[in-house]
Amino acid sequence: MRDLEALAATLERTVADAMRGSGVPGVAVAVVDSELDLVQCFGVADVERRDAVDADTLFQCGSVTKTLTATLLQQLVEERRLDLDAPVRAYLPDLRLADETVAGAVTPRHLLAHVAGFEGDLFIDTGDADDALARYVALLADTPQVAPFDWTHAYCNAAYGILGRIVEVLRAEPFEVTARRLVLDPLGMTRTCFAWQTPTSAASGHVVLDGSARVVRPWRLFRSFASGGALVSTAREMLAYARLHLGKRESVLSARAVERMREPLYAPERSPTAMAWTIATVDGERIVSHGGSTVSHIAHLAVVPDRDLAFAVLTNSDRGGVIVRAVSQAVLHRHLGLRAPPSAAYVAVAAERLAEYAGRYRAAIYEVEVGGDADGVWLDAVRRGGMDAHQRPRPAPLPRMRLDFIGDDRALVRNGPFAEMPVWFPRDRHGSVRWVRFYGRLTPRRDDRNVSETARSLTPEVHQPAVERE
Repeated sequence: MRDLEALAATLERTVADAMRGSGVPGVAVAVVDSELDLVQCFGVADVERRDAVDADTLFQCGSVTKTLTATLLQQLVEERRLDLDAPVRAYLPDLRLADETVAGAVTPRHLLAHVAGFEGDLFIDTGDADDALARYVALLADTPQVAPFDWTHAYCNAAYGILGRIVEVLRAEPFEVTARRLVLDPLGMTRTCFAWQTPTSAASGHVVLDGSARVVRPWRLFRSFASGGALVSTAREMLAYARLHLGKRESVLSARAVERMREPLYAPERSPTAMAWTIATVDGERIVSHGGSTVSHIAHLAVVPDRDLAFAVLTNSDRGGVIVRAVSQAVLHRHLGLRAPPSAAYVAVAAERLAEYAGRYRAAIYEVEVGGDADGVWLDAVRRGGMDAHQRPRPAPLPRMRLDFIGDDRALVRNGPFAEMPVWFPRDRHGSVRWVRFYGRLTPRRDDRNVSETARSLTPEVHQPAVERE
């Protein structure tokens, strides 16, 4: 029997230290370990109100919501009402994208695995009526391809808008109604809701500026983002959701169906995903997880199926990734005893090869510039939009990131809030660097070395391991 009391003591120290170092004002942690559970809460829900975080404090879950969307889709698969390999147009005959070939060929599997290749970070407020998601999907008609279709993992929020709309059409009711009826209420998640439904007592989002946490307003996210990232929940209720994904709530989804959700959708070199989950192996142990970021909240949910353990982390700050890493280390390495992976072996890269990466890259929410100096290759990223573009104050600019290379065209961020994040520079069929994959997004080159105007006309040179995470 693993010692939850020892884990609680470890979390008390590590989370408190991480909060002091990062400026994150509030944290809630939930752990399910076999039949036991642990909830620990730290700090305040709002730096102005000063109300303490407790097990029932509501936090934004961000893209952890995608696991809920996948759960609703898996229910439809089990009922034989959804085929992951059928064209999406079998369910949404009016689907339009800028590339008609992609619109006709894309399947739910492509969307779940983030390999459709069209621009994913399109956040459009289509109102609060029941047709919000339908209107959002209709507005994707001009969505451009930023990468070749069915090639490699390029994180795509818009794909989950389409998937949520499939749920609506097959269930003949709004997405949120289906989620409530088929998952949340059966699990007893009565406080859990969506961002535009949330009471004012919820944890406020914060950004850390000049060392101080400041409340972000307005708090809400758009209803059109329901199936991609608008879930709001508590540590106590995340225990019930974690048990579902450990196969312990068969009235909602059978244990076999839960296991199917963890099965890879493609070979890992194309996409490291299952049904919404990112698949990883630590010390031989399979772990499926999904993170969530709304800039003013950072969340994380991880399941270690063969150890019968899951944990969730909820934070109310754009710096919450520091807390996620601290909790993950405490649970995986100290509590479960998994050995940390060895440090990456860095490789020397010739100066002329490094020069190939230099240039400007741009997609919907990030402008990226890559350059070099005496310390090697650096990456600057400027956030131009996103789901939170209407919120103020904006987060502090990202510091310049230094890249340490671990192989051909592949590197890790050395410093800053994205430390250890993989960066990849894919090449086109001519061998020219055509994209950078940063923060999971495949971002096209937009300078004078741009090889072609249309991504679909390009054939990538090689596949590379895809290990990004949201």
